[in-house]
Amino acid sequence: MMTRARRSVVAAMVVLALGGQAMISTSAAAAPRDGMPATANNDKAQNDKAQNDKQNTAHGNVPLGLTTPPRKSLTATQVQTGPSVAFDTMAVDGNGRPGIRIGTSFHPAPFLSGTSYSDASGAHAEWQMLVLNTQDLTVKKNVTYSTASATTLTKDFQALVDGSADLNYRVIITNHPVNGWAVGEGLLSTFGPLGYTFPDAARFPTQYLYQGDFSMVVSVTKSGGQPVQKNIQSKWSDKYAGGRIQAQFMLNSWGNYTYMSNQFVTIDTRNVYECDKAANNCALRIRVGDPANDVVRSIPAGRAGYVVAVYDKLTLAHKTDSVFETSAYDPQDADVSNAQARKMTDYLAGLAKTNPGDVVVISTIRNPTPPSVPSPGNVIVASDLRYDVMSALAKQIAALGGTRDQFNRAAAADGADYSLVSWIDTSDRIAPREGTGVENIGPDARLSTEMSLNQESLFRPSVSSPVPLPVDGLRDVAYRPNSYESWPEVNTAAMADIARRLNLPETDIRQAYWRSTDRRWANDSAALARQTYLPTTAYTEAEFNRTKQVLQDEFTKVQLIRDKAAFLGKPYGDAAAQAQTVADRVAGQIAVDKNTNVQWSWMKFGDQFVGMLGSLMGFGNASHLATAGTKLVAATVAAASRSISAASAMGQYGKDTNVPTYEQISITADQLAGQIQAAMTETQAGLSREADMILADHAKFAAVTGWDCSQADDPASAQGAWAWCHAEELTQYRTPTYSAALRSAERVSWSGLAPLEFGVYQLDISQDTNLNDYGLPIGLDEYNCGPYITGARGIFQIPGAGQTRPW
Repeated sequence: MMTRARRSVVAAMVVLALGGQAMISTSAAAAPRDGMPATANNDKAQNDKAQNDKQNTAHGNVPLGLTTPPRKSLTATQVQTGPSVAFDTMAVDGNGRPGIRIGTSFHPAPFLSGTSYSDASGAHAEWQMLVLNTQDLTVKKNVTYSTASATTLTKDFQALVDGSADLNYRVIITNHPVNGWAVGEGLLSTFGPLGYTFPDAARFPTQYLYQGDFSMVVSVTKSGGQPVQKNIQSKWSDKYAGGRIQAQFMLNSWGNYTYMSNQFVTIDTRNVYECDKAANNCALRIRVGDPANDVVRSIPAGRAGYVVAVYDKLTLAHKTDSVFETSAYDPQDADVSNAQARKMTDYLAGLAKTNPGDVVVISTIRNPTPPSVPSPGNVIVASDLRYDVMSALAKQIAALGGTRDQFNRAAAADGADYSLVSWIDTSDRIAPREGTGVENIGPDARLSTEMSLNQESLFRPSVSSPVPLPVDGLRDVAYRPNSYESWPEVNTAAMADIARRLNLPETDIRQAYWRSTDRRWANDSAALARQTYLPTTAYTEAEFNRTKQVLQDEFTKVQLIRDKAAFLGKPYGDAAAQAQTVADRVAGQIAVDKNTNVQWSWMKFGDQFVGMLGSLMGFGNASHLATAGTKLVAATVAAASRSISAASAMGQYGKDTNVPTYEQISITADQLAGQIQAAMTETQAGLSREADMILADHAKFAAVTGWDCSQADDPASAQGAWAWCHAEELTQYRTPTYSAALRSAERVSWSGLAPLEFGVYQLDISQDTNLNDYGLPIGLDEYNCGPYITGARGIFQIPGAGQTRPW
């Protein structure tokens, strides 16, 4: 069973067991046998019939005008700029001059004085502020500062904000690396007036900070006399040039270029686990990204324990690892298992001081020696481990984001394993951390976890599976920096003539591929097939036929890409249409005044949505992933998560007023359904934007359309063509995705509306917990959930009790 980050809300009369467990309230909220919410069941037959009417056995004949969310009309500059633009905050030109690169444009840092760095009066630019118009990325301001004048930067920034009643900017602030100095906390505190703060996890031990660099990308918006919105994506490093941000600006549905990270790394907690019986040795391989980053540790026969590996929070480079043999027999040392458990506890506790913010991976390793049962080395924690020792270790697991319940279950069961992917935070935040990581327990318990960047550019878990996550090649190709590769050569005059005949909006037809999202290119291909050469001096018949042949082939492939994106996005659109019904149904049970304020956050909705997808996919039971439909869901979970939360705090915006996805805002109760609907619609739009980015770049277009689907049977293949090749399996894909979206809407409605009528508090203990079952003098913070523990084979000594009891 795998747990996710818990943000559950529990009412005194309505218990919301969020994060993969059924919602418990009135009978109307109970989950039917098929896992579909009642709202989904009410309309299931009608929706399935409509879907079957639209689906065919080829590439699908979905009217894209009905499946692609609307987008603001593009400006001429946006058409030229494209749907996405890569940027680099610490670029250097061919002459060694520092600056910021936006797409193909390099914006050098102006000289502080003089006209050249070689001038005696020249000064190296240390800080640069580049202000861009959000709609077209044109430069509004480009200024440099010395470190000594960094406070002037914040004043200039504030003057920029105060100087206009309406503004919409992307502001890049970066230091250009200079050897011999470091960007420390004191200097970063200068940016406090901008609204910049950093959590403890983003800090570096000051005694080790001899160099370091920093960048931030700020979304600044203000309109209609409303307070300014400042939303920051930052990166601070203790390495030379480590604060460099290389990401993209992506054009969203509201005509704004918004920050989008394109960094994803997959962690596999048990990439390989194998035993060499001849050598009496078992080895575990943990993989984080590149195989060169692997951690391989072994354990001798008759022993078991934990491998703890630590990775850099900004790069996921391996930093350190250790093995703790918590189940070991040594005739010379009867206390060896207790000593190893204490050592592991101290090691984990020390990480908060030495490795704040870093990623931690914990996986178990067993080397049993049959035939005794339970066999030595087949239970992770020795049965004679002292209760106080085990309790202290479990608390440290909780401090890292695991749960004592799951950890204790795995530790006591014969043949069980434990995996955790989380991060290290400071010791004063132990209580809030429990359950914020991802974990899995059971025989050969494995986690495949995709890591993405948070608001401080720290790698954090985004989606996990107990089996290897399929590679989402469609997304990986889409988010590559643009190649600016030329399309196949055609006669431009012939192409312009064809555009006029087909009533296409551009004489350069290739631009229409990405901007005309609702066009039926299959119809254009058929119309083009009927076109013949008309004598002209502008081009020859051979040139016309060559242009016609190339464009016909491209039209067919463009339609294919659009259809597949529409298929993958359709469940979210279908669910969006039901959002009002879901919210009304919940509100009707609570009798909420529609004008009462509630709290809303797109990102929290995204957490619920991804958690529900994981639940319906069968996370925790790998056999559920055997069907093509659930593999297809797995291949698109991360993409859905990114679309709804935009992979960072600055990605998409909930409304034209630029409310950021991560910000919790106050809205009236009757506006909640509209926000849920917008969130799911934008999730659908995110898949359409991926298609845009592929269609705007020939290298991406060629890569995707060149995939051989006959070789795409492995969902974990490096090519990542699984979602692309199986997109038409909509019935198997649509059902769990549509169900998850509606269930998420239902839960968000309950969590938003229930506190208006009931007292609310946090509760993360399972409903069948009865602490009296264990006969132990333990408090709620020492919990072990469920009757499973009662029957566990492990027994632990309670200090002073003089006997052992089940735990």
